[in-house]
Amino acid sequence: MRALESRALQVQGAFNPQDIANTLWAFATLGLQPEDVLMVSLMATALQVQVDFNPQKIANILWAFAKLVRQPEDALLSGLVAQALEVQGAFDPQNIAVTLWAFVTPGRQSKDALVEGLTARALELQGAFDPQNITNTLWAFVTLGQQPDDALVAGLTARPLE
Repeated sequence: MRALESRALQVQGAFNPQDIANTLWAFATLGLQPEDVLMVSLMATALQVQVDFNPQKIANILWAFAKLVRQPEDALLSGLVAQALEVQGAFDPQNIAVTLWAFVTPGRQSKDALVEGLTARALELQGAFDPQNITNTLWAFVTLGQQPDDALVAGLTARPLE
């Protein structure tokens, strides 16, 4: 794994959003902490290409940071939140649930504008949420200490589960 990490460090300047998200996701999935130098490099590269992140890549990178119990640098987090707001209309139920979940990890603060935007998007998609996404979304709100929108709760819980 360290050889792969070393190689990633050599080529990370050419990484696109998917490469960054996949690399961080792989480390998080394996339960391994990347070396600080790789994290700093990946965050710098992500900051340069943040406008190219789509909802899935945003959700994946935020999930990876949360799972690694690492906080992205403020500039990167702000950039990802801004990009998420820009593309919030393309978020699907899983992207919404994962992104909200990423903000309930210790040391994170919710981003009110993003939570509001994702709530509005969830209201649009409420019939498309599967049981896992419903659970994760409602759990994220509770853990954030925020009351989810009454219409969202009603919409997510009104559908009979198969």
